Amino acid sequence: PNIGLNGESDESVVRGQVLDLAREAGRDGICVYTVGFGEAYAGTLDEAFLEDVAQASLCGEYHRAEDAWQLANVYIGVRHSSTGTTLFEQDGQIQQGETVNLGTVQIPDNQLTLLFTLNTPDSTVQPILTDPSGVLVDVNYPGASISSTSSLVTVIIQNPPPGTWKLLAE
Repeated sequence: PNIGLNGESDESVVRGQVLDLAREAGRDGICVYTVGFGEAYAGTLDEAFLEDVAQASLCGEYHRAEDAWQLANVYIGVRHSSTGTTLFEQDGQIQQGETVNLGTVQIPDNQLTLLFTLNTPDSTVQPILTDPSGVLVDVNYPGASISSTSSLVTVIIQNPPPGTWKLLAE
């Protein structure tokens, strides 16, 4: 922060205002997530302050990203955590034409939304989700929405059946 409320420019006052706003947001149930982007050269990234802002909201988190790829993954993680508890997360390598068994995830009763995102540099890699009854998720799956960009494929399923889901990528 470099300019505070009402044009305030004293750094300590501005920082105090930012922390006060983060506390107020937390009292209102708003989580504040902060991101330190880039390499932390001496004096260029105040990670302690960014952590303080996130902690002041009581439910936010501080994340660090040195490059665009890490930044994208931070935003994906924040998006997922905003829907509740993250049930599954995996990081690794996959080559085009390869099928990787990502494992299984247990979806609890009364889960309102299942959000699955596959982030790869190559958009030809696709997720394969199979519900507990063995049905493959595709665009016709009840409550499913599938979207993709050059690097992301996102599957959102409203009211997913509880049980063990199988996850693959190919």
